[in-house]
Amino acid sequence: MSEEIKTDVVKEAAEFLRDELAHLGVKVGSSHAHAAVAHYLGYNSKKALLDDPTFYPEDQELVTYHELGTKKLVDRLPSMKENPLKHMDVGQLGSIIWAGLAPACECCDQKKLDITYLGDDIRNPQGWVSESCAERNEDYGRCHFCGDEYLYRAQDLNRNGECPEHNGESDMDDEELEDWESYIENINKD
Repeated sequence: MSEEIKTDVVKEAAEFLRDELAHLGVKVGSSHAHAAVAHYLGYNSKKALLDDPTFYPEDQELVTYHELGTKKLVDRLPSMKENPLKHMDVGQLGSIIWAGLAPACECCDQKKLDITYLGDDIRNPQGWVSESCAERNEDYGRCHFCGDEYLYRAQDLNRNGECPEHNGESDMDDEELEDWESYIENINKD
């Protein structure tokens, strides 16, 4: 009988943070990376996170509902022992941690900095894909009305490139069609 292996999202995020910073030539210790992730999740320490009975570190979708942010990072980084995280831009640090907490890209199965959720609601994502994979894959697209803010599965966009919420908005109703025809008629008179 095989047991399902559960992945600790906090550990993954700390490893991702360390790897991404290593690419920039910045070496961060494991304990500082774990502390930074715990702070981003709103905890004073990794121990406080582990002691919280309502926190489930195996939940791959925790970024969809857990309160996240840089407030605790701003509060707690100065009190850490000297390390490179203390000198980083907190917004950049938060972005790296967020990407580490998010699920891996469904195309390449890798955690990436440009990860984004599919659909228009992070609380109910239709999947997760990196922007770089989505750009190279015709299975994803953007709604003409939502713009670059949201990414969708191409199958969820209609023939006019509209998401379900904007379905039909590019089609003119009778009044709009009449106004348009009148406008064209007036232009052609001159």
